[in-house]
Amino acid sequence: MRVDGARGKLHDAHKTLKAQWEFVQMVWNDQNKKEFEEKIYIPLDQLTNELGRAIDQLAQLFIDVRNQSQGERY
Repeated sequence: MRVDGARGKLHDAHKTLKAQWEFVQMVWNDQNKKEFEEKIYIPLDQLTNELGRAIDQLAQLFIDVRNQSQGERY
């Protein structure tokens, strides 16, 4: 899988998760929801955002390496 394909899949899954979480918040409002949000949802959301940025950096690195290697061909 190409890096941009992985980024797209991550973005789509994250978007779906956020939409579902918005819905769930309307009907789930107890201590378990608060605990889930603090221990699971918020850290997962943050990690997903960080992973997206890391994938973007990796994609740029691959582009740079590809460009450098093509410039060194004889």
